[in-house]
Amino acid sequence: MSKPSLHLRRRYEFAPSIVWDALVDAELVAGWLGDAVIEPELGGAYSVRGVAPGPTISVEGRIVDFDRRVHLGVAGSSGTNLDLTLDEVVGGNRGSSTRLSLHVMSSVDAAFAARVKADWLISLDQLGDLLHGHPVDWQHWDCDYAATWSQHLEEALT
Repeated sequence: MSKPSLHLRRRYEFAPSIVWDALVDAELVAGWLGDAVIEPELGGAYSVRGVAPGPTISVEGRIVDFDRRVHLGVAGSSGTNLDLTLDEVVGGNRGSSTRLSLHVMSSVDAAFAARVKADWLISLDQLGDLLHGHPVDWQHWDCDYAATWSQHLEEALT
């Protein structure tokens, strides 16, 4: 198994404090990533399991870096590590927005790297929807997101 590294960035038209809450509040995380148990503190548990039929993202680990509203690091026990950084960007519709940088290190076979990328891309789309007040309706994920996920996968394969 190799350890693919994935770097993604997104800009959200919300202040870092709002985006931060969507990363560390278990109820909010459930609205874009999957079922979550999170202890939002250094050393706290960070457990997320993707909800079928959505992306198969699964993270079981501990928070190893917790710089409120700026940086979240999660060391996964199954080999998936997350590093999320929030940067405030002046401007935008609300006067302030957030650039989210996501670095994923995952112990998966390189043959599955495109799927991992597609899963994270659709998850970041879902985060944007949550921030706009539309959490994922997991029962209707296929209707709402499957076509976009397929497009992300096709692009990741090229």
